[in-house]
Amino acid sequence: MTDKKIAYLAAVLVGLFAGFIPIGSKLVIADVSPLVFSFFIHLFQLPFLLIAMFLTGEKLFLPTSARSKYFFAGIVILGLVGIALVNFGYSGGLALEGAFLSRLEPLFAGLLGFLLFREGLHRNQWLGMLMAFIGLFLFFSSGLMFSVFSIFFLAAALSWGLQDVLAKEIIHQAGPGLMNLGRVLFGSAVLGFFVFPEILPVLTVHWISFLLVGFLYFGTNYLGFYAMKELTAAEAVSFYLMGPVISLLLSAVWLHEPISGAQLAGGAVILLGLGLVSVYAIKK
Repeated sequence: MTDKKIAYLAAVLVGLFAGFIPIGSKLVIADVSPLVFSFFIHLFQLPFLLIAMFLTGEKLFLPTSARSKYFFAGIVILGLVGIALVNFGYSGGLALEGAFLSRLEPLFAGLLGFLLFREGLHRNQWLGMLMAFIGLFLFFSSGLMFSVFSIFFLAAALSWGLQDVLAKEIIHQAGPGLMNLGRVLFGSAVLGFFVFPEILPVLTVHWISFLLVGFLYFGTNYLGFYAMKELTAAEAVSFYLMGPVISLLLSAVWLHEPISGAQLAGGAVILLGLGLVSVYAIKK
């Protein structure tokens, strides 16, 4: 299997993991604050990350140029900001809403990659991203109200989109392990400072849930950065768009959130858009 195909497999797994995150987050955040949950998401990624780095033999080496160091700092900060914002969204918004709005990340990544670094996008990929956006519009035509929690989800998508573009610029210098390790350690330290009194009481009750959601975030982040080594930022994160469709089905079963015809139509259009982005990328 070629490196390109392995990168696409990693990106597909990212989409699958991303589909479970909104459901797990919504179930857990009903009992803990968004910042406490964000802290444990960072902390419980650490053991999985260290195991993955040990098994792959990845060596830690810091970026050398000033530009790369600034990008690395931006990545760890934007990762923390994105997780905190999306969890504030889940504290009052629907899991489905978060699943779809936060997955606007590839659209932001594609546009920011083009505007900031002139990453090439074929017209079919532009069309695919446009179709994904139309699919999201169809989703909201089902009667969902746009709220402050929607803004949290969109802001998270913007943060992660910019993070993806910066990561693509230095992925061959820093590596997926180092970038994720920086995000996990920085997020744990900053959030831990603010939520320290709440850590032990919450941990004793919800540690299994934190561990499972931490694994899902580890999978999306580590495999996502790995995929970026071979793919453009837009191509790599476009597979995240599988996540909302998975979340759509899971939320109906576990959270009993209603599914409308417009939501199903929107999910279908998103998949068609994803097909345009990914199929053309494979042909390249």
